[in-house]
This record gives sequence, C-alpha cells and structure tokens, in this order.
Amino acid sequence: HSVQWEGGYGLRCHINFDISFEYQGNAYPLYGAYAHAESFSVEAGQHVDQGQPIGLMGATGGNYPKHVDLRLWIVVDGQRVDVSPNLIEAQLDN
Repeated sequence: HSVQWEGGYGLRCHINFDISFEYQGNAYPLYGAYAHAESFSVEAGQHVDQGQPIGLMGATGGNYPKHVDLRLWIVVDGQRVDVSPNLIEAQLDN
C-alpha cells in the first residue's frame, strides 16, 4: 500500500488486499483506498492484519466533516471497475 496526499481525497492510503473478487467467472485481485484521513499509522509496504487500525478519521482534502471514504475496485482489461463492499462481503460469506 501507499500513503500520500491526493488533491480532493486529502490524505489517502492505497491497499492491496490478499483476497480476490470473482467477476464474470474470473478472479481478480482486490484493491482499495481510504481517503480524507487525519493521519495514517501505516507505511508503504507494511503488512496490515484484518481489524488492525491504520489511521484516524479526518477531513483532509476539502471542507468536509470528519469521515473516511472507502473505495474498492478490480482491474478488468486495463479498466478500473468499482466494487461495492457489500458484494465483497457477500462473496466472503459464501
């Protein structure tokens, strides 16, 4: 993963998850990013365990109340495809 300032996203952390998402019969690596944090307590390349705190909610990148955005995606034929966290959870439950 990486931690950096990204314009309107503010302080953003990219994470490569160690799970795949099945789409149209194929398994794709799952990627994600948390944005608008006040700070992150992880560094690039660090392994993060499920449930481990990675940072503090914030309002960086704009005039927002404190919150954290989560975006998940896969890459299909070179194109980023957003995936709902609800779909990820449903696949993990099966």
